[in-house]
Amino acid sequence: MSSTPIPNGSAEAPLQLSTLPPVVGINFGNSYASIAVFTKEGLADSIANEDGERQIACAVAFHGEEMYIGNQAKQQLVKNAKNTITGFRNLLGKKFSEIPQSEHTTSAPVIQHPDQPDTPAYKVQVLQPAPTPLPTSAFTTPAASHAPTPRSEPVLVDRILTVSEVASIFLNSLVQSASDFLGKPIRGAVISVPPTFTPAQKSALEQAAADAGVTVLQLLDEVSAAAATTTTPTWGLEPDRTQLVVDFGSSSVSLAILSIREGLAYVLGQSSTPNIGANQIDDKLIKT
Repeated sequence: MSSTPIPNGSAEAPLQLSTLPPVVGINFGNSYASIAVFTKEGLADSIANEDGERQIACAVAFHGEEMYIGNQAKQQLVKNAKNTITGFRNLLGKKFSEIPQSEHTTSAPVIQHPDQPDTPAYKVQVLQPAPTPLPTSAFTTPAASHAPTPRSEPVLVDRILTVSEVASIFLNSLVQSASDFLGKPIRGAVISVPPTFTPAQKSALEQAAADAGVTVLQLLDEVSAAAATTTTPTWGLEPDRTQLVVDFGSSSVSLAILSIREGLAYVLGQSSTPNIGANQIDDKLIKT
């Protein structure tokens, strides 16, 4: 049984932005993510990235020399699926041999890393810029070669990315969006994790964030995050109550029963059903 402190819901004046550290909150799902920061008024708010998205698709895509992140990347699934990476969060901290065959059917293929044993990775094709031609010299080259050599065309090459590298690219984009919004570098982050995450997966997530230049202040269980948001004056504080939290995601459904007493939320029980979620319901509706 676990517990988490619940805000007391006091109606004090909002803190000034100058007194708040540049910290970001990240709701990191397997299909979508969102970012929260303290606004200039000292209130927590879910912000949009540079593309105006508040619900940001967890997707990274490569097309030619360009890299897309978020909903722009998800749009690449239509014509560029083999170079579009989705569903990478749930693979963090897992060995290649631990991943069920059903999870190998993501857009970009999940492969065994060629240089790292039992490590899942993605193989995509990118255009690599050609090297700049060497300068010519009248003293070292014939007269006919004095003209500069035209730059070669970009070359199509395979790029191997580990799951951790993909997560780092995505987390870095979220933090950069928050930094642009606040006008200052982000010092740390609180990131939500599902109840099914193992210690190895949590450690892998922290490492991916560190590689993105982000210090993880806390990994907050999704159930705890939900409990904190539903114990505010808006909801009305009650001394004791039992609360059901339903997390209906794109790829899974999680249930948790909380007992809230004297500012603490106790998890009485929780369960998660992987591979059943909104995506499967959409597929059934389309087929019928």
